[in-house]
Amino acid sequence: MNNKNRTSYSIILTLALLLVSAVLPARDYQMSGLDITVHLKPDGSMLVQEDREFTFEGSFSEVYRTFPLDGKASFADFSVYEDGVAYERSDSKQPGTYRVVEKNRSREVQLFFDARDEIRTFSIRFTARGAVDRHEDAAVLYYQLISDEWTKPLHNIRARIVPPVALAAGKPPHWVHGSLDAESAILEDGVVELWLNRLPARNFLEIRALYPEYVFPDMPVQAGEVSEHIKEEARVLAEEANRIRQERLERKERRERRHAAGRPLAIFLAFLFAGAGIFLFQKYGKRPSLSQKPGAFSTLPAKEPPALVNYLVNGSFLDGNALVSTMFHLAYRGFFKIEEKTHTKKALGIESKTHDNVLVLDRPFWEENKEQLVDHESTLMEFFFNTLYGPIDRLNLKKIRKKQTKMQKFFAKWKKSVAKEAKKKEWFDARSKKGRNIGLVVGVAGFLAMLGLILPFGPWMLLPAGVAFVLIIASFFIYHRTEAGEIAFRQWRSLKRHLKRYHFQSKIQDLDAGTVNEYLIYGLALGLGSSYFKKLTQSLETSGHAGYLGWIVLYNTSLSNIGKTINTVITSTGSAMSSASGMGGGGIAGGGGGAASGGGGAR
Repeated sequence: MNNKNRTSYSIILTLALLLVSAVLPARDYQMSGLDITVHLKPDGSMLVQEDREFTFEGSFSEVYRTFPLDGKASFADFSVYEDGVAYERSDSKQPGTYRVVEKNRSREVQLFFDARDEIRTFSIRFTARGAVDRHEDAAVLYYQLISDEWTKPLHNIRARIVPPVALAAGKPPHWVHGSLDAESAILEDGVVELWLNRLPARNFLEIRALYPEYVFPDMPVQAGEVSEHIKEEARVLAEEANRIRQERLERKERRERRHAAGRPLAIFLAFLFAGAGIFLFQKYGKRPSLSQKPGAFSTLPAKEPPALVNYLVNGSFLDGNALVSTMFHLAYRGFFKIEEKTHTKKALGIESKTHDNVLVLDRPFWEENKEQLVDHESTLMEFFFNTLYGPIDRLNLKKIRKKQTKMQKFFAKWKKSVAKEAKKKEWFDARSKKGRNIGLVVGVAGFLAMLGLILPFGPWMLLPAGVAFVLIIASFFIYHRTEAGEIAFRQWRSLKRHLKRYHFQSKIQDLDAGTVNEYLIYGLALGLGSSYFKKLTQSLETSGHAGYLGWIVLYNTSLSNIGKTINTVITSTGSAMSSASGMGGGGIAGGGGGAASGGGGAR
């Protein structure tokens, strides 16, 4: 598969994917609510109920919840409910059932249902063991209510931890790890409640609490005392959390002060950039008033090389049409011809013909008439017939394609040569170019600087950034032509409009050979498209005037391939330059050591 086909297939595939993505409904889900109730038992086990609210966009049929098999805690006795109705344990995967499977060193509870664009709340109940340790002076609960295995954020989180027996007021001391925004409180009888608006994905939320050791009479006692060590560790973590909170608060206050100052600063800078643009336009952008009307033109306004005309009409920019029109101009003047060559191939008894286009040099004519050539024409002749493949008198256009990199490098240098010659015409105001460049520098620097100031000074800085961006665009309009350049431009534009409207089919017999050649060569330089050349060449063929283009030698004596040959020359040469020319009470820091409770999601 060639590069062209490969590119075409890539474009088609991309468009197909975009179409499919646009047609198919979006499919996503959010964990929009989580309510956890933990009942601690005298033996240290926990009866846990998790009520998880899912907001589904699109169609979903399964929610899963994983529990680690090799962690500190163990999990068992699973049951599933929705709106108080129990799911049946089954491997059928039918809606209203669940199953428990082991995979990837975890136990996975899978809930099956049918949901589309709706909110559903599922309850999972289970028993957890291993999150409580009883020591001589205290029992320690250290449990991750939410592990860092969840790959989506969780919202509207609330949890309650209920002790085995009622506790005195203010008991138990506890600490919440994992989020500085989490808050907690001790309710009646020692129930600990905590809440958090949002926990980002891959983050954990855990509780560490100290209970009197007698609260868990059915647990064995481990030697040693731990309460003072835990309290000291928690004190250090709390101080660190308070320090971070204070820094965050100070950053917020500084940000608010900067944002408050950002509004007047943004307005000032916006006026500054706008004023810079007005000043540059007044100083450099004033157009000349024409002392004479250019008039309408149906013939060449001046005998300018086509490359210079291309430079003028494109605003001092050269495209690939400049080089191809120069080739045609040189051929028309007799330096070389463009010949169509046909090759016959025979395979499996079947003959097939291929056509090549070859530039055939008249070297003696070139040597005798070198003084007629301007610099960029001489450079082009030297490159094609002495440099690209060494000294040759026949250059196949297919060989030009094979030297694409060399062609691109040459074209970049050749454009500079044309621009150097065009500057002598003084078609463009040099001071306006300076003003344009100043505007571009100020606009680009200002735009980037304003984007950098958005973070410290807030979204108000988008205002001067927008004005600076407008200045970038407006700067291109500062650059303008001189009076002579404006007159020449309007004359050539008049010819271009005339050629667009010209009815070649009925009027071709009114044109002489010189005019036809000029219409072909300068039509290309002026940027007229393929429809123009098709009308011109078809009219030449049907009227029998194809002989006007004597510098094109065709294999087919009926001359019916003249349009195809011209198009082949344009596309072959243009493709060789294509990449160069552009043609045509809260949580505290630390933690993470609690018994992990696993993750989950929907699918």
